[in-house]
Amino acid sequence: MSGKDPKNLPVWMVSTTWFLRVVVGSVFLLSGWAKAIDPWGGLLKFNDYMMALGVTMSRPVVLVGVFTLFIYEMCCGAMLILGTFRRAVTWLLASFMVVMTGLTVWIYISNPVSDCGCFGDLWVISNGMTLVKNLALCAMVGVLIWLNPKVSCGIARRLQWTVPAFTCLYAIAIGVAGFNWQPAVDFRPYPVGSSFVNTDDDNIKFVYEKNGEQQAFTADSLPGDDWTFVAREEHSGESNAIAVFQDGEDVTSDLSEWSELPGGLLVLNVPEPKHHGISRSRQANLTAQYMAEIDGKMIAVIGDANEKTWADAVKAQYDVLSTDATDLHMLSRGDASYVYLRNDSVIWKYNINALSPEPIHPEQIKAFEKRNWLRNQTLIYVASLLVVFILSFFGLKIFKSRRKVAADVESSATSDEIRATQRAQTEDSK
Repeated sequence: MSGKDPKNLPVWMVSTTWFLRVVVGSVFLLSGWAKAIDPWGGLLKFNDYMMALGVTMSRPVVLVGVFTLFIYEMCCGAMLILGTFRRAVTWLLASFMVVMTGLTVWIYISNPVSDCGCFGDLWVISNGMTLVKNLALCAMVGVLIWLNPKVSCGIARRLQWTVPAFTCLYAIAIGVAGFNWQPAVDFRPYPVGSSFVNTDDDNIKFVYEKNGEQQAFTADSLPGDDWTFVAREEHSGESNAIAVFQDGEDVTSDLSEWSELPGGLLVLNVPEPKHHGISRSRQANLTAQYMAEIDGKMIAVIGDANEKTWADAVKAQYDVLSTDATDLHMLSRGDASYVYLRNDSVIWKYNINALSPEPIHPEQIKAFEKRNWLRNQTLIYVASLLVVFILSFFGLKIFKSRRKVAADVESSATSDEIRATQRAQTEDSK
């Protein structure tokens, strides 16, 4: 523990400081965490900003910027919440907010992107709301510049470095997992277990007739035998399907039929064909043969490119379809990834680099337990900070105890010296 003892400060000052620490720190920690979960989303958002600014950078440079941003946010948030590096962290946050608020003003006026991407896909807010949020944060950080150094924290001075160190390791761990596999928590429209190609069952009606009157029923509320079936109707409604095309023809409806094959449907998702070479073309062709053997089907869906040109380049022995690249980015992350569908549902999806270069056997691959992995990593991180807090607490107690013992010894020695001097003076007087 360092700094002034809160007992010597007014209660309002201590309570206000801790309230602002928790609020501002939580916003930064959540913002960084949402970006760390999905580095590909951050990469795409960076590209949007650079396109608006007319700037071009190589992907590795942009990726370093993405990781640096969410590590910075998470470390600053954790340090502020726990009160460590109290003076430095407020100035780090203040400098960050000056830059971000200026950027937000430009976004609000020019509207180059639909949303700032502050919280990734976890929480999408308008540019106007982003500006309001940043102005509020600026005000709170301004108050913290004055108050934060005055109020002590719960971490010993010698252990303060562990907070940003553990936070950095945690951020890198979940960021690397999200980049190489898939986001540990999928906030996009097509998470594992969701419907991908089918319309809502409630939009399908079955018309029956009785006594000259017709009535529409849903599949789970069909009438008895005294009703006569007339027709099947599909009413307009939201569909979760991505519209895909082959030679300019909409073949979206075929996805549902293919996914209901005994072997299911394996989709090679290539949002940006220019970033996906032919290194895995042999694997894809052998996988397509295996899918045919198990009465399944494999297709490739590419974004914003000529299907035939790409199919010829990779020597594809499977159907190649196309769609909008943005939809494919929403389906799964990576330059190329596999998405396995059965009965209109997403069973698993992986970045292609996370899988063996050998042919894919979809039934042998299970959905990566990303939630359990994230939970375990988060528990380790929180437990580490808890251990640091406990060590700080008991270390302070031991330090105070030793200081008291030393003071008692010194006081005792002083008393003995005084008594010895008094005895000497008494003997001299005799």
